[in-house]
Amino acid sequence: MPTNTTSGHVINTTDNTLEPPALKYEDEDPEVIGTSAGDGWHAVLGDEQGLRAVPLTCWAQRDDDVFYGVCAPRNSGSVDLTTSIGDHPDFRGYIRPHSGVDVSLMTGADIKEMLSHQTIEEEK
Repeated sequence: MPTNTTSGHVINTTDNTLEPPALKYEDEDPEVIGTSAGDGWHAVLGDEQGLRAVPLTCWAQRDDDVFYGVCAPRNSGSVDLTTSIGDHPDFRGYIRPHSGVDVSLMTGADIKEMLSHQTIEEEK
């Protein structure tokens, strides 16, 4: 332990040079601390009727460093940034079609093909 001796007193200088431990709140739910544009990304949802691509409203970032896609609910004027589209029971993954591709004209087979080549795994 580094010490300085001055006038018969010992001064501990170690505490002045160490970084404080990172604080982690374990009794609170994670909070959204930022968003970025959906930038052409789509969530793929699939059910018995096939696959469909839903545009992301944005990506959300929580204070525990988790990123996830957010979609606007149908017929709603509001978006809940705390709800990940990845939690939807029909969620299959994310795709980002090339610019100029009209996603509304893509068939379920087109979406499946794109999903097999390009996706981001949802971190849980």
